[in-house]
Amino acid sequence: MRKFLFSNATMKVFAVALALATWAAVKLQISKGTSTQPGTAIYKQVLPNIPIYVMQAPQDTNVYDLLPLEASVEVSGSRLIVENIRPESITLYVSVGNSEVMKANLTENTNMVEMVKMIQCKLPPELTLMSIVPPSVRLLTRPLSETNTALPPPVKLNTGGSES
Repeated sequence: MRKFLFSNATMKVFAVALALATWAAVKLQISKGTSTQPGTAIYKQVLPNIPIYVMQAPQDTNVYDLLPLEASVEVSGSRLIVENIRPESITLYVSVGNSEVMKANLTENTNMVEMVKMIQCKLPPELTLMSIVPPSVRLLTRPLSETNTALPPPVKLNTGGSES
């Protein structure tokens, strides 16, 4: 065993030193925010005030209010892609199911349900999401019947017949 450990000791020490040097070079490149591939660099950009949408099932009749309504997104990618990114190509959303609302607790003195949901993001495939600020939103829920938006009264159609 001793012969196995100490034979070619110079080569083993050189291999360990080479591995450490490679690891340090890759770590330095990552910390500088540049790619390890030659000729490409990673650029970052913060896009403020991206609206947040609520994704709900069509049969879900609840009304949802978000706090806050917008978030900032930091993305990274190649220079050309990052410089030409438009806020409209980024979608921020929270998804909610009616079963989640039923399991959540009602807030005191109101008939509203309050949940904290993580913001999800849909980006173009060429971009990488770095961060979303804030990372979550407060989602206030109330049944549709409790909103101030009442449906208009039904309209009577004149079918041409006499009324009795």
